[in-house]
Amino acid sequence: MTSSRARKITAFRSGVWIYFSTLTLANALGDPSGLLSLPLQFALKDQLGLTPESLAFFEAVTFIPVYFGFAFGYLRDRWRPFGWGDRGYLLIGAPIAMACYLWLASNELTYGRLLAGVTLAMIAYELFDVATDALLTVTAQRYVMTGRLSAVVEVTEALPGMLAVIAGGWLAAHTSLRVPLAAAALCSVIILAHAFWYPRELFEENRDSGFTRESHRAAFGRLWRHRPLRGALLVGALWNLSLAWGTPYLFFLSNNLHLSSEILGLCRAAGLACAFVMGPAYGVLCQRLALTRTLQLAVVLSLFPGFLYLFVSAPWQAVAVSVLVGLPTVFGHIALFDLLRRACPRDLEGSAITLLYSALALAVGAGDIAGSWLYQHGGFAVCLIADAAANALVLPVLAFLPADLVSRRDGENA
Repeated sequence: MTSSRARKITAFRSGVWIYFSTLTLANALGDPSGLLSLPLQFALKDQLGLTPESLAFFEAVTFIPVYFGFAFGYLRDRWRPFGWGDRGYLLIGAPIAMACYLWLASNELTYGRLLAGVTLAMIAYELFDVATDALLTVTAQRYVMTGRLSAVVEVTEALPGMLAVIAGGWLAAHTSLRVPLAAAALCSVIILAHAFWYPRELFEENRDSGFTRESHRAAFGRLWRHRPLRGALLVGALWNLSLAWGTPYLFFLSNNLHLSSEILGLCRAAGLACAFVMGPAYGVLCQRLALTRTLQLAVVLSLFPGFLYLFVSAPWQAVAVSVLVGLPTVFGHIALFDLLRRACPRDLEGSAITLLYSALALAVGAGDIAGSWLYQHGGFAVCLIADAAANALVLPVLAFLPADLVSRRDGENA
């Protein structure tokens, strides 16, 4: 390889990483469940006087677009607006989100107005999520960098997650809701800019694509029959059962260990911060080990650290254990999305990735219900044992995944 070609490849990959990092950051912060989430909850509770049931209903309604994520994914696969591909969805969604946020910020806050504006903004951001994830999957597959791009996304999603907890709480206490609404509108402007600023190689509009010729029945059939996708669904569901890390974790730390909400938030932030260590580490390791090895390593490393919570006797110990638990968890999460992005069938990336997200969400919900029952009847230790057993079941499943899916290193062609 000549030095000029090597420089072009390096420059292109740097451009891809910058593009997806800034797009993911703006998307996560501008989403109604991002920076706006805490200030909105406090405004509904304190200013409008909503009861817990009313607040839960508000959140359930505004999350309806997320529940129907597969429909957005299938729309993305079957319709490319303006001939712009995924950029067309950024072009459509950004003005809608901006208009919603600015409309809410410039008018008196009422329950009905907030419900309508936030739900419509959530629809716009669901379009962003699907288009971004599908584009990232296409790019990762085309340039054989599913592991490295998954690591980039994990790091850039951790930062807004921490900011949403820290900055969102500060904004809720010190400003009116108009300030976070204006910040969310600014994030939507940044997303709109990504429809016009992008590495040219990302959008090969002349590539041979079958999405316009394939019937709906054929598309659904191909999605259902795609063996790598079925295997990835099973691995993701087992990994995401999280029998110990939802309600049992909250009750154990707050009731049994008597930790304050501030320490709980710090524990969560410490786990998220692990992405800044494991993201770059995975980006290097995935180029040296086959995906099946990184998945096996993630499973083995995640089996035992959680039991350290049983020996915690001080707040700083809980934070330290959160780091020890967070490191293998983040590593495994990146490896899982490496697998998921490899498993998506061509021209059905939006449908596949949203189907996978639905499976992961259902697994989390089912795992939390089962884990809560185990916690009530056996305690946190039983939850940890059950969670470790579910994770361990991933190991035999890996043996049945197609070899050409998991036997390659990142950057290695099939």
